[in-house]
Amino acid sequence: SDCSPGLFCDGTRFVDGRFAEGAYCTAYCADRNDCGPADHPVSGCMACGQTNSKERRKCFPIKDCIRGCRGDDDCNVAIGERCSVKRVDSDYGGPYVAWGCTGKCLAGALPPGSQCTSDSECCSPFCVRGKCAGPCLGDEDCTLGSQCVARLYVDVGMPGCASSLLTMCAPGGGSAKTCGSDGECPAGEDCAFWSFAGDEVVFRCRSPNAGGASFGGECTEDMDCQSGLCAPEGFCVSPCRTDSDCAAPGGAGVCGVAVLPRTGGVAACNPAVGSGSVCGRDGDCPPGEVCGAFRRLDGPRRFACVVPEKKGPGAACESDHECGTGLCLREYCAPVCASDTDCSPTSGLVWTCGMNEADSEGGAARACIPVAGSGAACGGNGDCAAPGEVCKPILVSETLLVGRCGVASNNGDAPGASAGEACAGCADPCLCRTVRCEADLCLAGRCVELCKETADCEEAGMVCDLPAGPGPGVCANRGS
Repeated sequence: SDCSPGLFCDGTRFVDGRFAEGAYCTAYCADRNDCGPADHPVSGCMACGQTNSKERRKCFPIKDCIRGCRGDDDCNVAIGERCSVKRVDSDYGGPYVAWGCTGKCLAGALPPGSQCTSDSECCSPFCVRGKCAGPCLGDEDCTLGSQCVARLYVDVGMPGCASSLLTMCAPGGGSAKTCGSDGECPAGEDCAFWSFAGDEVVFRCRSPNAGGASFGGECTEDMDCQSGLCAPEGFCVSPCRTDSDCAAPGGAGVCGVAVLPRTGGVAACNPAVGSGSVCGRDGDCPPGEVCGAFRRLDGPRRFACVVPEKKGPGAACESDHECGTGLCLREYCAPVCASDTDCSPTSGLVWTCGMNEADSEGGAARACIPVAGSGAACGGNGDCAAPGEVCKPILVSETLLVGRCGVASNNGDAPGASAGEACAGCADPCLCRTVRCEADLCLAGRCVELCKETADCEEAGMVCDLPAGPGPGVCANRGS
């Protein structure tokens, strides 16, 4: 009774060794042509086959075939299909997602155009500016008062991080003028996320999301922000060109960088409040402020005084944004420093003032480097007596390394990479993965370990390259 005249309900899971999705309405067939046009959004993913040689051949759906759709009308609603985001594990170009007919909508999920407060309420599953969004190719596919905009969908919960740029109808108005900051938009409009052009983020002027947070506000999804863009670290992104675009209540703003999935980042206002004075250590700042480090899209880090509203030195972290100083080093929030006296002891950690990876504009490019463990001075792994500790190098200057004994770092359940092995940092788990060195220092994509003699490097098949001046050497490839 659930199927149209001439069709019957079948629940066979496998036909001709291929998978068929759950129960479905079908008909008997002699070949593929009896199952409907190949270019039809519903029948285009049907095949003709049989479960065994004694059964008649019948039409069945092919698993993971994208039957493209621009609305529920393109799908077989009679069998529970809806037009939603569908993941495909393709052998060509890796996994991806696209608008397709799928039966994965949760019971009670709302159709496009319905009022919503979060993505989970919508079948699509996108809640954009208070309404469930549906697919589109252009503004002509959207109702009056809506625009066809793009959104990057990244399924980080699945192996391979399936992702695609999806276009959908979103309510809103505005001039749609291309912009780089709110100040470039007409009164009453914000410079908001519009789409992607390759790896570049496109911002256009439009009416702000009602009730959305301004830049730096906490968010879990794009809907939470006036700009329509929530960074993976959980703060609202607002584009900028200079610090003056980021005036913040109670202090100066900073034009920094927000790292977005599959992009090199975008120039965005940093959620920081404070005097904004140039600094090289906390002592350079007014009472109640610390010296914070801010990434910039096209230059070295900027060091400025800010009120520390996030994690303090020594707290565990995964990204710079979690830390009040804007620096997450070796998985701990770290303060900026000019000398070791700026690095206060923290329980379980030993700090040394060393070089950070970038210079600064008028400030010191140095930070307190943390080592978890005994912190005993060392010149090679053999100097570290505590179980599980290795000699961790710290770059004190461009020509001087010092060693501190600390617990060997790892990569999840796997040990950290050894001297000479490949290493990498990664801000986007969908594009790459972080490979840590057991001694925590990765230079030019290779792990660095300290040594006092070649015997310290023989296990890695390397030799000890000793400096002309004081300090330990580093394990290096033979003949390098």
